[in-house]
Amino acid sequence: MSSIHSNEEEKKVDSLSKDVVDKERNTDETTPSISEKKIGFRAKLMKELVLILVVLTVAVLINLYFISPFSKLQKIELSGLSMSTSEQVIKSSNLKIGEGIWSQYFSKNKTEQKILDKNPRIKSVKLQLASFDRFKIKVKEYKTIGFLKKDNKFHAILENERILKEATNQKNDDLPTLINFKEDEVLASFLKVYHSFDDTLKSNVLEVESNATDKNPYRITLKMKDGNQVIALSTTVASKIKYYDKIVAEMKGPGVIDMEAGTSGIFSYENQENKKETEQTTQTTQNLVEEWN
Repeated sequence: MSSIHSNEEEKKVDSLSKDVVDKERNTDETTPSISEKKIGFRAKLMKELVLILVVLTVAVLINLYFISPFSKLQKIELSGLSMSTSEQVIKSSNLKIGEGIWSQYFSKNKTEQKILDKNPRIKSVKLQLASFDRFKIKVKEYKTIGFLKKDNKFHAILENERILKEATNQKNDDLPTLINFKEDEVLASFLKVYHSFDDTLKSNVLEVESNATDKNPYRITLKMKDGNQVIALSTTVASKIKYYDKIVAEMKGPGVIDMEAGTSGIFSYENQENKKETEQTTQTTQNLVEEWN
């Protein structure tokens, strides 16, 4: 009995010894050595140092860029100008050569609005980056449709019906001159009507004179490049001027076409002196207009 009991105890001791040895072995396998810990720490430290160096390098490069000439605006290019000048546009933009390009670029909306506000000729404007140190400003101008004559000087009339304050001593002879007009609703009314004329008719108008009276402020005379004169009212001329070419074709030579009477009355005669002697021509013109209607 004692021998059996002794053997069992020995087996238990051996079993416990094996368990202890196995646990120590597993612990040795899973627990990193001191050298491995040092290697891991060094690798982690290197990664952190590299990251810090990269951040510092980028920061230094950015600072160097912003203090270098490469970050400054060096040139401004313009396109689309016809009547306006580059100097006018650049001055009104408040853009500064030699100052930071990015701060000026990111406020481009304000810059574009300044250009529009200070340059009435300009219809639209767009500021763009042309290169790392250059801007390009693209503009589109309003067309000039005529000139208002005041005190023997000429003020350009734009297609948006705006009259420029700046006066010139010369004008474009291809465009009509408006004479004796005041800058009021009568002029505004005529300009709206003038827009309705076809291009061929517009190109034939040499002068438009206001013959306004207290009773009729809308009376006008159109002097045409083909030698004819048209007497009309700016309130009704749009509906009658469309017959101009047909009436001229029936006339023997340059004369007067009277479109003033009524809503549809149109008469023609060679000139004012012969008006009484050309009643037959006048009646013929009126009959033709009635036929065309």
